[in-house]
Amino acid sequence: MTIDFSPLLAWPYLAALTLVAAVLAALGIWRGVRGAWIRAAALAAFCLALANPVLFQEEREPLSTIVAVVVDRSQSQENGDRRAQTDQALEGLKERLSRFPPRSRRASSKPPTARKPRRPRPGSSAP
Repeated sequence: MTIDFSPLLAWPYLAALTLVAAVLAALGIWRGVRGAWIRAAALAAFCLALANPVLFQEEREPLSTIVAVVVDRSQSQENGDRRAQTDQALEGLKERLSRFPPRSRRASSKPPTARKPRRPRPGSSAP
């Protein structure tokens, strides 16, 4: 359960009104005015009502955790032993992730596509 406030007045106005109510209630109690405690309780209830508290309970379903792993398989991975290092890092990451509660692992390794040369726009002069 959670309490949330949605005040009917802006917070500064509500704070000022509550301060005035507290001063009046304290003054009445200090002077021994008959019924001052009841008036103080009524003023407190009024200020609380203006704060508009809302009590609600949320029922949430836990979401599954997805870990995205993107593996670089571009031409730069062909230099030296980079591909082996990448595969070793991927296996190490999979091993470390297996220690945690079940997660959905999605590894993606897509070879790069060759870029097509751009066509000149109609009406423009291509070099």
